[in-house]
Amino acid sequence: MTLAFATHIDKAPTYFVEKVWKGLSDLSLVTDSQQAKYFDPADGLMKSSPYVMDYKVFYKVYPKLHTIREDSSNRWKVGMDIHMAIRNRSKDRFQFAPIVKCVSTQTIKIQWATIDLVRMAHITIGGKALSHSQMDDLARNDGFDSTGSFFKWFKEDFEGKIIHWTDLQY
Repeated sequence: MTLAFATHIDKAPTYFVEKVWKGLSDLSLVTDSQQAKYFDPADGLMKSSPYVMDYKVFYKVYPKLHTIREDSSNRWKVGMDIHMAIRNRSKDRFQFAPIVKCVSTQTIKIQWATIDLVRMAHITIGGKALSHSQMDDLARNDGFDSTGSFFKWFKEDFEGKIIHWTDLQY
C-alpha cells in the first residue's frame, strides 16, 4: 500500500525523502543493488525523479523510522508492502524508495488539554503514556526536527497508528 509523504509543510521542506533513506541506509534495510535502482552511481542523484535529494541534509538529519497515520478502517497490517511515494495521485507521482514491509503497527493517541491556561499534549502508544523525553524521540523518529514542529502538525486530538518499517517499538 502507498505511503505518501509531503515534501513541504507550510512552505518549509520536510526532507522526509532524505530522512527515510537515511534510516534505510543506516539500518541496512536496502541492498546495494536496490540503491543502484534509485541513484546514479556517477553523481548520486536520484534517477528519473522530480525530486533532487539534498546530500548536505542527508548526512546531517536523523533518520525517519516510521510514520503516523489515521487508520480508522484498520487497513495497515504486519507484512504489507509499503510503497513510499511523493506527489501521490498526480502525474509526477514518484516512488522514492524500494518496497519495504510493514514490520509492526502501534496505536497512538494524542490528546490536548488546557491546564492553568497552558495547552499540553498527552500521548499514549498502545495505551502507555509517553514521558517528555519519549515524546522527543517519537517526534525525531517520525521525521520532525523538534517536538515543537511535531506538535504544529499534530495540533488537534488524533487517533491512529504508527506504521513501522523497522524493529523500533515504543
